[in-house]
Amino acid sequence: ALGVLLGRIGDVSGAERAFNELIDLGDRISAQARALALISVAWVAIEARARGQAASDPEPKLAAALAILSSDAAQQDLLLSAETRLNLVYAILLRGDAPAARAALAELVAPTRMLRRWRDFLRARIELLMDAPHAALRGFSAVTNDANEASDRGLQWSAMVGAGEALEQLGRDDDALDRYRHAARMHARDLDGVAIDAGRERYAAERDRGAQRLVALLVRLGRNAEALC
Repeated sequence: ALGVLLGRIGDVSGAERAFNELIDLGDRISAQARALALISVAWVAIEARARGQAASDPEPKLAAALAILSSDAAQQDLLLSAETRLNLVYAILLRGDAPAARAALAELVAPTRMLRRWRDFLRARIELLMDAPHAALRGFSAVTNDANEASDRGLQWSAMVGAGEALEQLGRDDDALDRYRHAARMHARDLDGVAIDAGRERYAAERDRGAQRLVALLVRLGRNAEALC
């Protein structure tokens, strides 16, 4: 709980220390608990790196968690294993290795529709990183439709930003601006529903990428008055 709270307020090193104390207990805690601690400390690092903060490499922790989850010492948990592999793919994408991310994603078995949506989202992000914006845009559009049907707001927002990035790569700047504006409006509406004492600041830090990309694109296009507004 301490590690989660420290991660929520952006104290990356404090969160890592808390989770590492748990991991260092070794065999004194269950294999499942060790795996969850490894996944948690890796996720804190992933979020930090996505924000541009310094953090330890999350990939060895996720690989260690997958090894535990596939061992006889842990009860088989296909859902947790799939979520962990998705996190590993995301971590690989953050360091910009599209071929390795694609190889890791190919090993994923997604047992739920929600995880299949996130798998498809990561596949579209891989296409984006591999300079295949047409394929990425098709992927993000399909994910958006599926997420809309499931009322999956987080994935709707993520796919909207991804579609904007793909359109920007294609030189369709006005369409990209529309997607970024939509993502920024979604974020503003959703933020109103997050209580002040329930991590609003952290939520804002994670989800304002649409507004950031909107401003950056307007500046690149020389539309500074709109960017300031």
